[in-house]
Amino acid sequence: MKQSLGVFERITILNLLPGEGRLYDMKVLDALNKDLGFSDDELKALKFREEGPRMFWEKEADKPKEVEFGFRVTEIIRRKLNQLQNEEKLTRAHIGICEMFGIEDSGPAEKE
Repeated sequence: MKQSLGVFERITILNLLPGEGRLYDMKVLDALNKDLGFSDDELKALKFREEGPRMFWEKEADKPKEVEFGFRVTEIIRRKLNQLQNEEKLTRAHIGICEMFGIEDSGPAEKE
């Protein structure tokens, strides 16, 4: 599946990717990491800066980038999102990514 992603989505997905796993998965994720990453020209234009735990950039320079998600990468990302959902650790930042990857919720969890 091909998606047009802004800076926020690219960073959010990069933060979801596992840092360890099987060799094949690491190679596939390495290629995705390069696709999601930022070129020198983008870094200059975006002028990233950190203020405390938050990151800011020049919104005018946020040009969508087309990124292709193959079957295996999609599976890995969906698995991570489902894990976060099951652990009740999804944040508002994940909502758009969940929708993009077809993650659904059956509603509020029942507390005993």
